[in-house]
Amino acid sequence: IRDAYMREKGIDYFENSRRALHSQRNYAMANPGGWRGYDGDLWGLTASDGPLDATLE
Repeated sequence: IRDAYMREKGIDYFENSRRALHSQRNYAMANPGGWRGYDGDLWGLTASDGPLDATLE
């Protein structure tokens, strides 16, 4: 999809999604937060915010 907004940016939604995917995977591989299990095979990050102050370790 290359609507007017994306044409202004010189990109399309496919390329934007591809870049986001690579950025997310590279972040998981670098693992700057030291999270257990993040690597090149576990990188599907998502926004998560629940009602409790809890984290998984």
